[in-house]
Amino acid sequence: RLDGTASRGFSMARTFGGEEADQVTKPGRRVMIGWVGDNPGAAQSLPRDLSLGADRMLRQAFVPELQVLRRQHLQGPKVQGGLQVEVLATFAPASAERGQDFGLHVLGDEHGTATKITLSPSLGLISIDATQQGNAQVRAGPLPPPSPAGWSVHAYVDHSILEVIVNNVTAFVVSIKPPSTAGEVAVFGAGGELDVWILASAHKNSKSDDHAPS
Repeated sequence: RLDGTASRGFSMARTFGGEEADQVTKPGRRVMIGWVGDNPGAAQSLPRDLSLGADRMLRQAFVPELQVLRRQHLQGPKVQGGLQVEVLATFAPASAERGQDFGLHVLGDEHGTATKITLSPSLGLISIDATQQGNAQVRAGPLPPPSPAGWSVHAYVDHSILEVIVNNVTAFVVSIKPPSTAGEVAVFGAGGELDVWILASAHKNSKSDDHAPS
């Protein structure tokens, strides 16, 4: 159910770039960081690169520096990644030809619960349903047109926070409460391919690579 009254998952965003007062039209890199999660568990978001596409629309992408956290690389329609993973799911344009929804599940567990990311060309929407994992609201946003390669869903699962960017256009931050045994990632629908990386911790004082990036 979508009612438009859900709390913000991403707020108080700031951009970092050159010293010019004009941070929009001047050349140079623009990186955005905001606050995610619910009080008292709020944390800084993962940084995103901002840019303008050829159509003059805003584009955003997780900064490539996050790739240094990648450890084990997993591929297949279904993998067991754990609570701290990077996910890249790609769907060919033909995925939409049957008129059916497609997407992926993250944080699946042995009881069949998961958080579901659905791309629905018939509705023109992306939705994220974490109602099985502690979030009572279904999030949704516009489904971008496919690129020549189709659609890409780039996500970071960080224990209780899920950040998602679709085709470098539509982005979500969703708070979740998965069980400790969750960690399955799987695509559904036609034409989906999956790459998953188990991530190391970005916290220098961490004693284990099992902690979330921060």
